[in-house]
Amino acid sequence: MTARSYAEVLQFYAEQIHALDDGRVDDWAATFAQDAVFVQQAVPGRRFAQNATAERTGRTAIADALRGAIRKRADTRVTRRYWIDVVVATPADGGLRTRFYALNVETPEGGPTTVHNSTVGEDLLTEQEGRLQIRRRTIVHDAAASRGA
Repeated sequence: MTARSYAEVLQFYAEQIHALDDGRVDDWAATFAQDAVFVQQAVPGRRFAQNATAERTGRTAIADALRGAIRKRADTRVTRRYWIDVVVATPADGGLRTRFYALNVETPEGGPTTVHNSTVGEDLLTEQEGRLQIRRRTIVHDAAASRGA
């Protein structure tokens, strides 16, 4: 992997996270392939949108889960920020396999910032529609991993 391609991976994640934090659902969802799979291992009550299934298949289902999460946060007046870092990228399966750490922090209006989740993520990135897209994402919450969930 070249320094340029690694920089492109970091730029991809930066743009994806800004879209997520800004609530731009369609822009965020466009970072997933049409037939992408999103798997999340979480303890009860901590799953993405809390109403979503543990495995979502397809860009539409993934976007719908985000819409539910945004509605929930808007009602509670909580700002959530996502931070992806410590990214390792290696060639695999016709694309790039990445592994990263992600922190989700929450700040209620007028309140202190706290860590909501600490997770490990793994993506399979492939070039589709002229840009990097996620074909498969697996997110494991540290609390779920320690419980064997």
